[in-house]
Amino acid sequence: MMLLALLPFGAQGEDKVGIDGVISDFHCGDNCYLVLDTAGGKELIALCTAPQCESWIVNGAIPPEVIGARVNVRVEEGLQFDSGGNVMAAFPAIANIHFSAEDY
Repeated sequence: MMLLALLPFGAQGEDKVGIDGVISDFHCGDNCYLVLDTAGGKELIALCTAPQCESWIVNGAIPPEVIGARVNVRVEEGLQFDSGGNVMAAFPAIANIHFSAEDY
């Protein structure tokens, strides 16, 4: 897994970042993760905590038509949990997903 240097998102120095990418995968275990291919061939793996993720998490899968969609995501710090509900570690989390108008 490669963590990226992220650029600030928002005009007031918020601790949120905006990343452009293409959705390449979604998978769940104890936590659910969204995988994006970003600029320069880098990969971003982050917890999927955005409201858009709710139905994907419930179903344990992402709709096939979403794979390959161009998105801009807001990344924040989230928490990974083990199967017992215990906090394991801080981890990047996708807090919001904005789909490209060309894709949706």
